[in-house]
Amino acid sequence: MATITSSNLPNPPLFIQKTSGLPLEYSGTLMRNLINAAWPRSGIIGNGYRLWQNTVPDWSISVESGYAVVGATGEWDRYLVVSHTRFNISLSGWTAPLSGTRTHRVFLCVYDYSKGGPTDQYAARFKVTEDVDGTGAPTPDDLPAHYLELGKFTVTAGQTTITTANITQLARRASAGFAQVPLSLATGFQSAVGGVAGTAPVYHINGSRVFFEGVVERTSGNFVSDGTQYTIATLPNAYWPTSERHMVGTSGGHGLPYRLTVTAAGLVIVKVPSVFSEDASWVSLGGCSYEID
Repeated sequence: MATITSSNLPNPPLFIQKTSGLPLEYSGTLMRNLINAAWPRSGIIGNGYRLWQNTVPDWSISVESGYAVVGATGEWDRYLVVSHTRFNISLSGWTAPLSGTRTHRVFLCVYDYSKGGPTDQYAARFKVTEDVDGTGAPTPDDLPAHYLELGKFTVTAGQTTITTANITQLARRASAGFAQVPLSLATGFQSAVGGVAGTAPVYHINGSRVFFEGVVERTSGNFVSDGTQYTIATLPNAYWPTSERHMVGTSGGHGLPYRLTVTAAGLVIVKVPSVFSEDASWVSLGGCSYEID
């Protein structure tokens, strides 16, 4: 095959190694493309950056070490922020309100002068804010473009320290890229060899929405239409929704609908309604999807 024409892309492939001449230089923007591709959804990686009381409770918040991907709303540009040690945020000088309760939020912020940050600031910083109305102002005006909410805590009249009981974890989890991941089925379930082309069950994430594909059957017997709930799999915690999600899929061999549920703990549950009074030999996950947030 003869080449008619060719054109170079504006940017070289990441990490290409030149053997002669001047070395290639990569900007921070180009390097962040790797993060953007690996984590299309910003959040914490694993169980890091959780908020706790200080070892001896006082006016401070302790933040665990960890890894986080911090992005901006609606922007395809994310930062990897690594903290190798537990960090203590001092709130010295604070006092409790004279009455009622205050709510404060803790954010992990990225300040980048090239992205509109303050002059000469290239830093990651924890920031504690106060809800303006006491009930919910999670995005104060003075936050930078790139931030991740880690959690909130309350301070009530007469309070003298901040304890774990006052703290609510709010950090969402970062999700890995667009590749399809095989769904690890629970004992008693398998890819449906007799279903629609025997499609293996998989899932993937795009933004904050998780999509399912594939067909599942029981290793013995059918999905009984008596309201029984069958837990066919458990998803990794990066894919857990903030609350229970319900979807409707197609079951066979009668083609009637069934209910697919993903719980806040990542359980994937199949239920064939008793109203149909007909068992399902398999269930198709295709067309089922849900929002994590």
